[in-house]
Amino acid sequence: MKPTIPPKSAVVVKKGEYRLGQVVAFDTPYGVVTHRLVKVNPDGTLGTKGDANQTVDPRSLPRDKVIGGVVAAPKSLGYWLVYIKNPAGFASIVLTIVLLWLAYSVTMDLANAEPRKPKPIVQPIPGSIRVWG
Repeated sequence: MKPTIPPKSAVVVKKGEYRLGQVVAFDTPYGVVTHRLVKVNPDGTLGTKGDANQTVDPRSLPRDKVIGGVVAAPKSLGYWLVYIKNPAGFASIVLTIVLLWLAYSVTMDLANAEPRKPKPIVQPIPGSIRVWG
């Protein structure tokens, strides 16, 4: 659906509600597709077209395959949703959060620590100092 919906976007769909001219999400044997609803055929099926395509989709869409109309498409959110679904991606985000928390804790502990008094290099032995006078 480029340029209307950029790649890596997630789509928010209002289930069961759509109108002519709106981008709709529908089921296909290959997964969910988002295309613009461009016509209603006399037999009740729907005609769709991708915004980047020159022609209408070759197959009519039965109404029962339509999930609903797209109401929002946050940029790049789809990328992060797929990333988090991957166990390695999820683990990397959890690890990053834990490391940031540890770094913050250490920094705060160092900032709140009382300064230590420096020890003298040489300490006099009691009774070893005589004052003549």
